[in-house]
Amino acid sequence: MFSTANGNDGITDSARNWYLNFSETWHTMSQVLGLKRLQKIIQGSCNLSDEPVWLLGVWYGLHNQDSMKSNMSQEVQELMLQDFHSRFWFTYRRDFSPIGTSGLISDVGWGCTLRSGQMLMAEALARCWWGRNQPSAAQTGAAAAAGDHSSTAEVTSVAAGAEEHYSTTAATAAAPAGNTVVVHADEQQLLSLFQDQPGSLSPFSIHNLCTAGAGHGVVAGQWLGPWVLCKALAAAAATQRAWQQQQQQQQQQHGQQQRSLGLHVHVVCDPGGGAPTLQPVRLKALLTAQGACAQQAADCHCIDGSHSSSHPVQRAPADIAWPSQQPQQQHSHGPHQQGLLLLVPLTLGVGKVNERYMPQLTAVLTFPQSVGIVGGRPGSSLYFVGVQGSAVLYLDPHEVQQVAALPGDVDTFHCSTLRLMPLSAIDPSLAIGFYCKDEDDVDDLVKRLQQLMVDARGAPLMTVDVDGSGSARQQADAGDTEAVGGGSHPSKPSEQGGSEDWELV
Repeated sequence: MFSTANGNDGITDSARNWYLNFSETWHTMSQVLGLKRLQKIIQGSCNLSDEPVWLLGVWYGLHNQDSMKSNMSQEVQELMLQDFHSRFWFTYRRDFSPIGTSGLISDVGWGCTLRSGQMLMAEALARCWWGRNQPSAAQTGAAAAAGDHSSTAEVTSVAAGAEEHYSTTAATAAAPAGNTVVVHADEQQLLSLFQDQPGSLSPFSIHNLCTAGAGHGVVAGQWLGPWVLCKALAAAAATQRAWQQQQQQQQQQHGQQQRSLGLHVHVVCDPGGGAPTLQPVRLKALLTAQGACAQQAADCHCIDGSHSSSHPVQRAPADIAWPSQQPQQQHSHGPHQQGLLLLVPLTLGVGKVNERYMPQLTAVLTFPQSVGIVGGRPGSSLYFVGVQGSAVLYLDPHEVQQVAALPGDVDTFHCSTLRLMPLSAIDPSLAIGFYCKDEDDVDDLVKRLQQLMVDARGAPLMTVDVDGSGSARQQADAGDTEAVGGGSHPSKPSEQGGSEDWELV
Protein backbone atom coordinates (compact mmCIF):
# COMPACT_ATOMS: atom_id res chain seq x y z
CA MET A 1 0.00 0.00 0.00
CA PHE A 2 1.39 3.40 -0.96
CA SER A 3 0.38 6.45 1.03
CA THR A 4 -0.10 9.35 -1.37
CA ALA A 5 -1.35 12.13 0.80
CA ASN A 6 1.33 14.51 -0.40
CA GLY A 7 4.68 14.61 -2.08
CA ASN A 8 6.51 13.99 1.19
CA ASP A 9 5.26 10.44 1.64
CA GLY A 10 8.68 8.88 1.86
CA ILE A 11 8.20 6.83 -1.31
CA THR A 12 11.11 6.96 -3.74
CA ASP A 13 10.55 7.71 -7.41
CA SER A 14 11.81 4.27 -8.38
CA ALA A 15 9.37 2.57 -6.00
CA ARG A 16 6.46 4.63 -7.27
CA ASN A 17 7.40 3.95 -10.90
CA TRP A 18 7.62 0.24 -10.10
CA TYR A 19 4.13 0.36 -8.63
CA LEU A 20 2.67 2.26 -11.59
CA ASN A 21 4.21 -0.18 -14.06
CA PHE A 22 3.00 -3.15 -12.04
CA SER A 23 -0.48 -1.63 -11.75
CA GLU A 24 -0.75 -1.10 -15.51
CA THR A 25 0.44 -4.66 -16.17
CA TRP A 26 -2.10 -5.98 -13.66
CA HIS A 27 -5.00 -4.12 -15.25
CA THR A 28 -3.97 -5.21 -18.75
CA MET A 29 -3.58 -8.86 -17.83
CA SER A 30 -6.73 -8.93 -15.71
CA GLN A 31 -8.77 -7.67 -18.66
CA VAL A 32 -7.21 -10.25 -20.99
CA LEU A 33 -7.72 -13.13 -18.55
CA GLY A 34 -11.15 -12.05 -17.39
CA LEU A 35 -10.03 -11.42 -13.79
CA LYS A 36 -11.50 -7.93 -13.93
CA ARG A 37 -14.94 -9.34 -14.62
CA LEU A 38 -14.61 -11.75 -11.70
CA GLN A 39 -13.61 -8.89 -9.41
CA LYS A 40 -16.58 -6.79 -10.54
CA ILE A 41 -18.96 -9.68 -9.94
CA ILE A 42 -17.61 -9.96 -6.40
CA GLN A 43 -17.64 -6.21 -5.70
CA GLY A 44 -20.76 -5.15 -7.55
CA SER A 45 -23.87 -6.70 -9.03
CA CYS A 46 -24.92 -6.30 -12.66
CA ASN A 47 -28.50 -7.41 -12.05
CA LEU A 48 -31.39 -4.97 -11.74
CA SER A 49 -34.51 -5.84 -9.81
CA ASP A 50 -38.00 -4.76 -10.89
CA GLU A 51 -37.93 -1.80 -8.51
CA PRO A 52 -38.08 1.68 -10.08
CA VAL A 53 -34.79 3.44 -10.75
CA TRP A 54 -33.79 7.05 -10.27
CA LEU A 55 -31.12 8.05 -12.81
CA LEU A 56 -29.73 11.58 -12.43
CA GLY A 57 -33.07 13.09 -11.43
CA VAL A 58 -35.29 11.02 -13.74
CA TRP A 59 -37.61 8.31 -12.39
CA TYR A 60 -38.00 5.12 -14.40
CA GLY A 61 -41.00 3.09 -13.32
CA LEU A 62 -44.68 2.32 -13.66
CA HIS A 63 -47.16 3.15 -10.91
CA ASN A 64 -50.22 0.98 -10.40
CA GLN A 65 -52.94 3.16 -8.90
CA ASP A 66 -55.02 0.12 -7.89
CA SER A 67 -52.30 -1.53 -5.80
CA MET A 68 -50.48 1.76 -5.08
CA LYS A 69 -47.23 0.02 -5.93
CA SER A 70 -44.51 0.88 -8.43
CA ASN A 71 -42.25 -1.34 -10.47
CA MET A 72 -40.14 -1.24 -13.61
CA SER A 73 -41.32 -3.17 -16.64
CA GLN A 74 -38.95 -4.56 -19.25
CA GLU A 75 -39.85 -1.75 -21.64
CA VAL A 76 -39.10 0.93 -19.09
CA GLN A 77 -35.89 -0.83 -18.09
CA GLU A 78 -34.74 -0.72 -21.70
CA LEU A 79 -35.36 3.02 -21.76
CA MET A 80 -33.43 3.45 -18.55
CA LEU A 81 -30.52 1.43 -19.89
CA GLN A 82 -30.42 3.59 -22.99
CA ASP A 83 -30.32 6.69 -20.82
CA PHE A 84 -27.51 5.11 -18.79
CA HIS A 85 -25.63 4.18 -21.97
CA SER A 86 -25.82 7.79 -23.17
CA ARG A 87 -23.96 9.09 -20.09
CA PHE A 88 -20.30 9.90 -20.70
CA TRP A 89 -17.81 7.31 -19.48
CA PHE A 90 -14.17 8.19 -18.89
CA THR A 91 -11.67 5.48 -18.03
CA TYR A 92 -7.98 4.81 -17.66
CA ARG A 93 -6.13 5.49 -20.91
CA ARG A 94 -2.62 4.71 -22.05
CA ASP A 95 -0.14 5.86 -24.69
CA PHE A 96 -1.17 9.52 -24.58
CA SER A 97 1.35 12.36 -24.72
CA PRO A 98 3.46 12.69 -21.54
CA ILE A 99 1.94 14.61 -18.64
CA GLY A 100 4.30 17.52 -18.00
CA THR A 101 7.69 16.67 -16.55
CA SER A 102 6.40 13.45 -15.00
CA GLY A 103 6.80 11.65 -18.32
CA LEU A 104 3.71 9.55 -17.55
CA ILE A 105 1.85 8.33 -20.63
CA SER A 106 -0.86 6.46 -18.72
CA ASP A 107 -3.05 7.12 -15.67
CA VAL A 108 -3.57 3.45 -14.82
CA GLY A 109 -3.48 2.92 -11.06
CA TRP A 110 -3.76 6.56 -10.02
CA GLY A 111 -6.18 8.54 -12.22
CA CYS A 112 -9.55 7.02 -11.31
CA THR A 113 -10.69 10.05 -9.26
CA LEU A 114 -9.80 12.43 -12.08
CA ARG A 115 -11.71 10.22 -14.54
CA SER A 116 -14.76 10.19 -12.24
CA GLY A 117 -14.52 13.97 -12.08
CA GLN A 118 -14.41 14.15 -15.86
CA MET A 119 -17.65 12.16 -16.02
CA LEU A 120 -19.38 14.56 -13.64
CA MET A 121 -18.03 17.62 -15.47
CA ALA A 122 -19.12 16.23 -18.85
CA GLU A 123 -22.63 15.64 -17.49
CA ALA A 124 -22.78 19.24 -16.25
CA LEU A 125 -21.59 20.63 -19.59
CA ALA A 126 -24.13 18.48 -21.43
CA ARG A 127 -26.91 19.87 -19.21
CA CYS A 128 -25.67 23.37 -19.87
CA TRP A 129 -25.50 22.97 -23.63
CA TRP A 130 -28.41 20.64 -24.39
CA GLY A 131 -30.47 19.97 -21.29
CA ARG A 132 -31.16 16.58 -19.74
CA ASN A 133 -31.67 14.69 -23.03
CA GLN A 134 -28.40 15.29 -24.82
CA PRO A 135 -27.51 13.94 -28.27
CA SER A 136 -25.47 10.78 -28.01
CA ALA A 137 -23.69 8.16 -30.03
CA ALA A 138 -25.19 5.60 -27.66
CA GLN A 139 -28.32 4.78 -29.65
CA THR A 140 -29.20 1.13 -30.23
CA GLY A 141 -31.93 -0.98 -31.68
CA ALA A 142 -33.10 -2.00 -28.20
CA ALA A 143 -34.06 1.58 -27.49
CA ALA A 144 -35.94 1.80 -30.73
CA ALA A 145 -37.93 -1.25 -29.74
CA ALA A 146 -38.72 0.41 -26.44
CA GLY A 147 -40.07 3.35 -28.40
CA ASP A 148 -42.89 1.15 -29.66
CA HIS A 149 -44.29 1.03 -26.12
CA SER A 150 -44.57 4.78 -25.57
CA SER A 151 -48.24 4.42 -24.69
CA THR A 152 -47.54 2.23 -21.64
CA ALA A 153 -44.04 3.21 -20.50
CA GLU A 154 -44.07 6.45 -18.60
CA VAL A 155 -40.84 8.02 -17.37
CA THR A 156 -41.34 11.03 -15.15
CA SER A 157 -39.14 13.58 -13.42
CA VAL A 158 -39.28 14.19 -9.70
CA ALA A 159 -40.21 17.82 -10.33
CA ALA A 160 -43.94 18.08 -11.02
CA GLY A 161 -43.53 21.47 -12.64
CA ALA A 162 -40.45 20.66 -14.71
CA GLU A 163 -41.32 17.66 -16.88
CA GLU A 164 -40.60 19.64 -20.00
CA HIS A 165 -37.07 20.17 -18.74
CA TYR A 166 -36.13 16.81 -17.30
CA SER A 167 -38.52 14.07 -18.38
CA THR A 168 -37.64 11.29 -20.79
CA THR A 169 -40.30 9.35 -22.64
CA ALA A 170 -40.25 6.36 -24.92
CA ALA A 171 -41.09 8.57 -27.86
CA THR A 172 -38.04 10.81 -27.35
CA ALA A 173 -35.82 7.83 -26.57
CA ALA A 174 -36.41 6.13 -29.93
CA ALA A 175 -33.27 5.42 -31.95
CA PRO A 176 -32.15 3.96 -35.27
CA ALA A 177 -32.59 0.21 -35.62
CA GLY A 178 -29.66 -2.12 -35.33
CA ASN A 179 -26.36 -1.36 -33.63
CA THR A 180 -25.53 1.63 -35.79
CA VAL A 181 -23.58 4.30 -33.92
CA VAL A 182 -24.66 7.84 -34.68
CA VAL A 183 -21.89 10.37 -33.98
CA HIS A 184 -23.36 13.75 -33.16
CA ALA A 185 -21.14 16.74 -33.89
CA ASP A 186 -21.99 18.42 -30.60
CA GLU A 187 -21.07 15.30 -28.66
CA GLN A 188 -17.76 15.06 -30.45
CA GLN A 189 -17.02 18.70 -29.68
CA LEU A 190 -17.82 18.23 -26.00
CA LEU A 191 -15.58 15.17 -25.80
CA SER A 192 -12.76 17.14 -27.40
CA LEU A 193 -12.63 19.24 -24.22
CA PHE A 194 -11.53 16.09 -22.37
CA GLN A 195 -9.09 14.57 -24.86
CA ASP A 196 -5.87 13.33 -23.29
CA GLN A 197 -3.59 16.11 -24.45
CA PRO A 198 -2.16 19.36 -23.07
CA GLY A 199 -3.27 22.79 -24.28
CA SER A 200 -6.35 24.99 -24.13
CA LEU A 201 -8.24 22.96 -26.73
CA SER A 202 -8.82 20.30 -24.05
CA PRO A 203 -9.24 22.23 -20.78
CA PHE A 204 -10.46 19.19 -18.83
CA SER A 205 -7.91 16.68 -20.06
CA ILE A 206 -6.03 14.74 -17.43
CA HIS A 207 -2.99 16.83 -18.39
CA ASN A 208 -4.72 20.14 -17.67
CA LEU A 209 -6.41 18.88 -14.50
CA CYS A 210 -2.97 17.98 -13.15
CA THR A 211 -1.68 21.43 -14.09
CA ALA A 212 -4.67 23.41 -12.81
CA GLY A 213 -4.89 21.39 -9.61
CA ALA A 214 -1.18 21.47 -8.78
CA GLY A 215 -1.71 24.24 -6.24
CA HIS A 216 -4.25 22.08 -4.41
CA GLY A 217 -2.21 18.90 -4.21
CA VAL A 218 -2.75 17.20 -7.58
CA VAL A 219 0.40 15.34 -8.62
CA ALA A 220 0.56 13.16 -11.72
CA GLY A 221 1.09 9.57 -10.62
CA GLN A 222 -0.49 10.02 -7.19
CA TRP A 223 -4.01 9.17 -6.15
CA LEU A 224 -6.20 12.00 -4.85
CA GLY A 225 -9.44 12.42 -2.95
CA PRO A 226 -12.73 14.18 -3.82
CA TRP A 227 -11.87 17.46 -2.09
CA VAL A 228 -8.74 17.95 -4.20
CA LEU A 229 -10.68 16.88 -7.30
CA CYS A 230 -13.29 19.60 -6.75
CA LYS A 231 -10.61 22.25 -6.47
CA ALA A 232 -8.87 20.99 -9.62
CA LEU A 233 -12.11 21.04 -11.66
CA ALA A 234 -12.91 24.57 -10.51
CA ALA A 235 -9.38 25.77 -11.28
CA ALA A 236 -9.45 24.19 -14.75
CA ALA A 237 -12.79 25.87 -15.53
CA ALA A 238 -11.45 29.26 -14.38
CA THR A 239 -8.31 28.83 -16.49
CA GLN A 240 -10.39 28.03 -19.56
CA ARG A 241 -12.66 31.01 -18.94
CA ALA A 242 -9.63 33.29 -18.72
CA TRP A 243 -8.32 31.89 -22.00
CA GLN A 244 -11.67 32.45 -23.68
CA GLN A 245 -11.71 36.05 -22.53
CA GLN A 246 -8.29 36.53 -24.12
CA GLN A 247 -9.64 35.12 -27.38
CA GLN A 248 -12.76 37.28 -27.60
CA GLN A 249 -11.09 40.30 -29.17
CA GLN A 250 -9.26 38.18 -31.72
CA GLN A 251 -12.48 36.38 -32.64
CA GLN A 252 -14.28 39.65 -33.26
CA GLN A 253 -11.46 40.88 -35.47
CA HIS A 254 -11.70 37.75 -37.62
CA GLY A 255 -15.49 37.72 -37.65
CA GLN A 256 -15.58 34.44 -35.78
CA GLN A 257 -18.15 33.35 -33.26
CA GLN A 258 -17.30 30.87 -30.56
CA ARG A 259 -19.51 29.48 -27.88
CA SER A 260 -18.56 30.25 -24.30
CA LEU A 261 -17.95 27.35 -21.98
CA GLY A 262 -21.24 28.48 -20.43
CA LEU A 263 -20.45 27.01 -17.04
CA HIS A 264 -19.15 28.37 -13.76
CA VAL A 265 -17.84 25.92 -11.18
CA HIS A 266 -18.27 26.75 -7.50
CA VAL A 267 -16.94 24.62 -4.64
CA VAL A 268 -19.01 24.71 -1.46
CA CYS A 269 -17.15 23.59 1.64
CA ASP A 270 -16.67 24.59 5.26
CA PRO A 271 -13.16 25.11 6.68
CA GLY A 272 -14.37 24.08 10.12
CA GLY A 273 -15.34 20.58 9.04
CA GLY A 274 -19.07 21.01 9.57
CA ALA A 275 -21.92 20.79 7.11
CA PRO A 276 -21.23 23.25 4.24
CA THR A 277 -23.65 26.13 3.76
CA LEU A 278 -25.22 27.20 0.47
CA GLN A 279 -25.90 30.90 0.05
CA PRO A 280 -28.58 31.35 -2.64
CA VAL A 281 -27.88 35.07 -3.07
CA ARG A 282 -24.28 34.37 -3.95
CA LEU A 283 -25.18 31.51 -6.26
CA LYS A 284 -27.61 33.70 -8.19
CA ALA A 285 -24.93 36.36 -8.55
CA LEU A 286 -22.65 33.77 -10.13
CA LEU A 287 -25.35 33.05 -12.72
CA THR A 288 -25.18 36.55 -14.18
CA ALA A 289 -22.42 37.95 -16.33
CA GLN A 290 -22.01 40.90 -14.00
CA GLY A 291 -21.80 38.66 -10.97
CA ALA A 292 -19.44 36.31 -12.79
CA CYS A 293 -17.01 39.13 -13.53
CA ALA A 294 -17.20 40.50 -10.01
CA GLN A 295 -16.73 37.09 -8.44
CA GLN A 296 -14.55 35.36 -11.00
CA ALA A 297 -11.86 34.75 -8.43
CA ALA A 298 -14.43 33.33 -6.03
CA ASP A 299 -15.51 30.55 -8.35
CA CYS A 300 -12.51 28.45 -7.42
CA HIS A 301 -12.52 28.68 -3.65
CA CYS A 302 -14.56 27.73 -0.65
CA ILE A 303 -16.61 29.99 1.56
CA ASP A 304 -13.51 30.49 3.70
CA GLY A 305 -11.87 32.34 0.80
CA SER A 306 -8.92 30.01 0.22
CA HIS A 307 -7.74 30.80 -3.30
CA SER A 308 -6.47 28.53 -5.98
CA SER A 309 -3.09 29.16 -7.49
CA SER A 310 -2.90 30.73 -10.91
CA HIS A 311 -1.38 28.98 -13.90
CA PRO A 312 -0.23 30.31 -17.26
CA VAL A 313 -2.91 30.19 -19.91
CA GLN A 314 -1.86 28.25 -22.98
CA ARG A 315 -2.59 29.68 -26.39
CA ALA A 316 -4.50 27.78 -29.05
CA PRO A 317 -5.81 28.49 -32.55
CA ALA A 318 -8.61 31.05 -32.62
CA ASP A 319 -10.80 28.82 -34.74
CA ILE A 320 -11.43 26.27 -32.01
CA ALA A 321 -14.61 24.36 -32.76
CA TRP A 322 -17.39 24.83 -30.24
CA PRO A 323 -20.83 23.22 -30.17
CA SER A 324 -23.67 24.68 -32.12
CA GLN A 325 -25.15 27.85 -30.70
CA GLN A 326 -28.66 26.49 -31.26
CA PRO A 327 -29.42 24.37 -28.18
CA GLN A 328 -32.92 23.39 -27.23
CA GLN A 329 -34.91 26.53 -26.65
CA GLN A 330 -35.94 25.72 -23.09
CA HIS A 331 -32.29 25.25 -22.14
CA SER A 332 -30.69 28.14 -24.01
CA HIS A 333 -28.89 30.77 -22.03
CA GLY A 334 -29.28 34.45 -22.71
CA PRO A 335 -26.22 36.58 -23.46
CA HIS A 336 -25.83 37.41 -19.78
CA GLN A 337 -26.63 34.01 -18.32
CA GLN A 338 -24.31 31.21 -17.29
CA GLY A 339 -25.00 27.76 -15.92
CA LEU A 340 -23.63 26.90 -12.49
CA LEU A 341 -22.02 23.66 -11.33
CA LEU A 342 -21.95 23.27 -7.55
CA LEU A 343 -19.43 20.82 -6.13
CA VAL A 344 -19.87 19.78 -2.51
CA PRO A 345 -17.03 17.66 -1.07
CA LEU A 346 -18.04 15.81 2.08
CA THR A 347 -16.77 13.28 4.59
CA LEU A 348 -19.76 11.46 6.05
CA GLY A 349 -18.24 9.21 8.65
CA VAL A 350 -15.10 7.39 9.70
CA GLY A 351 -14.38 4.23 7.76
CA LYS A 352 -17.94 4.03 6.45
CA VAL A 353 -20.88 6.33 5.79
CA ASN A 354 -22.89 7.13 8.89
CA GLU A 355 -26.31 5.55 8.44
CA ARG A 356 -28.08 8.85 9.11
CA TYR A 357 -26.69 10.27 5.85
CA MET A 358 -27.81 7.43 3.58
CA PRO A 359 -31.41 8.59 3.00
CA GLN A 360 -30.06 12.02 2.08
CA LEU A 361 -27.58 10.59 -0.41
CA THR A 362 -30.43 8.66 -2.00
CA ALA A 363 -32.52 11.82 -2.11
CA VAL A 364 -29.95 14.02 -3.84
CA LEU A 365 -29.71 11.56 -6.75
CA THR A 366 -33.44 12.14 -7.32
CA PHE A 367 -33.05 15.92 -7.58
CA PRO A 368 -33.43 17.22 -11.15
CA GLN A 369 -30.28 19.28 -10.53
CA SER A 370 -28.21 16.17 -9.76
CA VAL A 371 -25.20 15.50 -11.99
CA GLY A 372 -24.02 12.58 -9.88
CA ILE A 373 -21.66 11.84 -7.04
CA VAL A 374 -17.95 11.13 -7.17
CA GLY A 375 -17.40 8.48 -4.53
CA GLY A 376 -16.43 4.83 -4.51
CA ARG A 377 -14.77 2.25 -2.34
CA PRO A 378 -11.75 3.09 -0.18
CA GLY A 379 -8.92 4.04 -2.56
CA SER A 380 -11.06 3.30 -5.62
CA SER A 381 -13.15 6.04 -7.19
CA LEU A 382 -16.51 5.49 -8.90
CA TYR A 383 -19.12 7.80 -10.42
CA PHE A 384 -22.58 7.28 -8.91
CA VAL A 385 -25.44 8.20 -11.22
CA GLY A 386 -28.56 6.60 -9.77
CA VAL A 387 -30.24 4.54 -7.12
CA GLN A 388 -32.48 1.46 -6.98
CA GLY A 389 -33.74 0.54 -3.55
CA SER A 390 -30.73 0.48 -1.23
CA ALA A 391 -28.19 0.16 -4.07
CA VAL A 392 -26.43 2.83 -6.11
CA LEU A 393 -25.82 2.65 -9.87
CA TYR A 394 -22.36 3.62 -11.04
CA LEU A 395 -19.90 4.00 -13.88
CA ASP A 396 -16.48 2.50 -13.23
CA PRO A 397 -13.35 4.23 -14.60
CA HIS A 398 -11.11 1.21 -13.91
CA GLU A 399 -11.09 -0.02 -17.49
CA VAL A 400 -7.86 0.39 -19.44
CA GLN A 401 -8.34 1.72 -22.97
CA GLN A 402 -6.02 3.05 -25.62
CA VAL A 403 -5.87 6.82 -26.02
CA ALA A 404 -8.92 7.90 -28.02
CA ALA A 405 -9.04 9.60 -31.41
CA LEU A 406 -12.14 11.54 -32.39
CA PRO A 407 -14.54 11.01 -34.02
CA GLY A 408 -13.69 7.36 -34.58
CA ASP A 409 -13.52 6.39 -30.92
CA VAL A 410 -16.64 8.19 -29.66
CA ASP A 411 -18.23 4.87 -28.74
CA THR A 412 -15.44 4.19 -26.22
CA PHE A 413 -16.83 7.03 -24.11
CA HIS A 414 -20.05 5.13 -23.39
CA CYS A 415 -20.55 2.07 -21.22
CA SER A 416 -23.21 -0.56 -21.84
CA THR A 417 -22.69 -2.40 -18.53
CA LEU A 418 -24.68 -1.06 -15.60
CA ARG A 419 -23.40 -1.98 -12.14
CA LEU A 420 -24.79 -1.63 -8.65
CA MET A 421 -23.35 -1.74 -5.16
CA PRO A 422 -24.91 -1.34 -1.70
CA LEU A 423 -25.11 2.26 -0.59
CA SER A 424 -23.80 1.13 2.79
CA ALA A 425 -20.55 -0.04 1.15
CA ILE A 426 -19.43 3.30 -0.31
CA ASP A 427 -16.50 5.28 1.07
CA PRO A 428 -17.51 8.20 3.33
CA SER A 429 -15.33 10.64 1.37
CA LEU A 430 -17.26 11.86 -1.68
CA ALA A 431 -18.30 14.89 -3.72
CA ILE A 432 -21.86 15.74 -4.76
CA GLY A 433 -22.56 17.68 -7.96
CA PHE A 434 -25.56 19.91 -8.75
CA TYR A 435 -26.19 21.83 -11.98
CA CYS A 436 -28.42 24.93 -11.91
CA LYS A 437 -29.31 26.47 -15.23
CA ASP A 438 -30.97 29.62 -13.86
CA GLU A 439 -32.24 31.33 -10.72
CA ASP A 440 -35.44 29.28 -10.71
CA ASP A 441 -33.31 26.16 -10.61
CA VAL A 442 -31.39 27.57 -7.64
CA ASP A 443 -34.67 28.29 -5.85
CA ASP A 444 -35.90 24.77 -6.52
CA LEU A 445 -32.65 23.24 -5.26
CA VAL A 446 -32.81 25.39 -2.13
CA LYS A 447 -36.34 24.19 -1.36
CA ARG A 448 -35.29 20.58 -1.73
CA LEU A 449 -32.24 21.03 0.48
CA GLN A 450 -34.31 22.84 3.10
CA GLN A 451 -36.70 19.90 3.21
CA LEU A 452 -33.70 17.60 3.47
CA MET A 453 -32.53 19.63 6.47
CA VAL A 454 -35.88 19.14 8.16
CA ASP A 455 -35.79 15.39 7.56
CA ALA A 456 -32.15 15.06 8.64
CA ARG A 457 -32.84 15.34 12.39
CA GLY A 458 -29.86 17.59 13.02
CA ALA A 459 -27.41 15.86 10.69
CA PRO A 460 -27.89 17.50 7.26
CA LEU A 461 -25.52 16.97 4.35
CA MET A 462 -25.52 20.72 3.94
CA THR A 463 -27.40 23.77 5.16
CA VAL A 464 -28.96 26.74 3.39
CA ASP A 465 -28.39 30.33 4.50
CA VAL A 466 -31.15 32.21 2.70
CA ASP A 467 -30.55 35.65 4.24
CA GLY A 468 -26.84 35.36 5.07
CA SER A 469 -27.45 35.47 8.82
CA GLY A 470 -26.24 31.96 9.57
CA SER A 471 -29.62 31.04 11.02
CA ALA A 472 -29.84 27.86 8.97
CA ARG A 473 -26.65 26.49 10.53
CA GLN A 474 -27.83 27.41 14.01
CA GLN A 475 -31.19 25.75 13.37
CA ALA A 476 -29.53 22.58 12.09
CA ASP A 477 -27.15 22.45 15.05
CA ALA A 478 -30.00 22.95 17.51
CA GLY A 479 -32.14 20.27 15.90
CA ASP A 480 -30.21 17.38 17.39
CA THR A 481 -27.35 17.36 19.86
CA GLU A 482 -26.24 13.82 19.04
CA ALA A 483 -22.70 13.70 17.72
CA VAL A 484 -22.54 12.53 14.14
CA GLY A 485 -19.27 11.86 12.36
CA GLY A 486 -19.15 13.74 9.09
CA GLY A 487 -19.36 17.13 7.50
CA SER A 488 -17.48 18.78 4.71
CA HIS A 489 -14.10 17.67 3.57
CA PRO A 490 -11.14 19.20 5.45
CA SER A 491 -9.95 22.40 3.88
CA LYS A 492 -6.34 21.36 3.24
CA PRO A 493 -5.05 18.55 1.04
CA SER A 494 -2.62 17.44 3.72
CA GLU A 495 -5.53 16.97 6.11
CA GLN A 496 -7.69 15.01 3.74
CA GLY A 497 -5.10 12.67 2.31
CA GLY A 498 -3.65 10.99 5.37
CA SER A 499 -5.93 7.98 5.23
CA GLU A 500 -6.07 7.63 1.46
CA ASP A 501 -3.85 4.82 0.22
CA TRP A 502 -2.95 3.18 -3.04
CA GLU A 503 -5.14 0.21 -3.75
CA LEU A 504 -4.83 -2.21 -6.65
CA VAL A 505 -8.33 -2.35 -8.11
